Amino acid sequence: MINIEKGTCADIAGPSWSRPESVAGIGEDAATGFRAGLHRARSWRVPPNWSAMDWHEELHGVALAAAWQAEQDHDPSWEVPMAGFVFVRVEARALTRFRQEWRYALRITSDATEIIETHAGADAAPHSAGAAFEYLDGAFGRLPELERWLLDQLFWHRRTEAGIAAELHISQPAVSKRKRSALLRLRALL
Repeated sequence: MINIEKGTCADIAGPSWSRPESVAGIGEDAATGFRAGLHRARSWRVPPNWSAMDWHEELHGVALAAAWQAEQDHDPSWEVPMAGFVFVRVEARALTRFRQEWRYALRITSDATEIIETHAGADAAPHSAGAAFEYLDGAFGRLPELERWLLDQLFWHRRTEAGIAAELHISQPAVSKRKRSALLRLRALL
């Protein structure tokens, strides 16, 4: 655990980049915020397209760049402690990088799944459309009555959200929320 007040990271085991000497080039207060932000970011789940060691090295580089930039941007007249300012900047930059990598990993994973399914589908026996329809119909039948009616009106009768909202005397965004909730529930049932 990092002690922000003392600026130590003695309890963190890991490669040399997690040790205090790796924050050369920034002041001690900035180094304290850097260590705390890096510690928080390292607790997040590693994206599936990275090894843990490579991901932690990537985070270290991103965090160090953010700490250096934050130290340059910090204005003492703001009366914000340097360590806290750097911590927020490091955490924000690491979170941005984390989200980028997870978006990429999820896109690549879904693309790979499509390729695998396409190749497997060539050899596999074709599924009947009737069986798929029965499966969907079974899940649809387990939805609450209002959600079934709403999805039926929107997708089979091609009514607009605004038209349904007027009929139910609610707002169109409320209909949109109910539709999203119903679709999420249906997906969970599948």
